Amino acid sequence: MSDRVTIAEAARNFPAVIERARASEHGVVLLEAGEPVAKIVPVLPRAKTGREIAASGRARARLSREEAEAFARDIEDGRRNLLPLRDSWA
Repeated sequence: MSDRVTIAEAARNFPAVIERARASEHGVVLLEAGEPVAKIVPVLPRAKTGREIAASGRARARLSREEAEAFARDIEDGRRNLLPLRDSWA
């Protein structure tokens, strides 16, 4: 649920209200005479481009040989435990 503050309180403590909105998943509702009149919501993060995603992957630490082999074994174990696909149209 959104935080609620009066317009007067928001005017007196605007930086604090912005921080509350930023920290909140739902934002802050501004009230006038006890009725909601506006909402301050956090901005969603900008989507990354493919180039940015590739660059962040190159910057990450690499797995050691042992870690990579253990990871591959985990994937194979998971694949062996998958249920067969069913045709939902049949």
